Amino acid sequence: MRYNPYMLKNASLSFIGFLQATTLLLYVMLVTTVMRYLEDKVPEDDNDMFAGIIFILLFVVSAVISAGIVLGRAGQLYFHKQQKPAYHLVGWTVGWTLAYFAMFVLLVAL
Repeated sequence: MRYNPYMLKNASLSFIGFLQATTLLLYVMLVTTVMRYLEDKVPEDDNDMFAGIIFILLFVVSAVISAGIVLGRAGQLYFHKQQKPAYHLVGWTVGWTLAYFAMFVLLVAL
């Protein structure tokens, strides 16, 4: 089967929201893995200022990337005068993200 760049053009908003939430989950897992790896590699000394700077920079970059994942397609819809589908897409994405959150909370609780 050949790749069709218009394959997702007719996809439902719930499916696109699912894909966006899954992409966000994978990104969070990647950042968590990198942070856990670097935790052992960074020496512990009196460079608390640098640790704070690194943390804040990582937070800001992650916020921008996460916003792009969650709001990118909705922003395109909104600026093409499709406000209602844009809001629905954000709702679906947040809903799927909350479902993933609940799943992980239940897995940790068991």
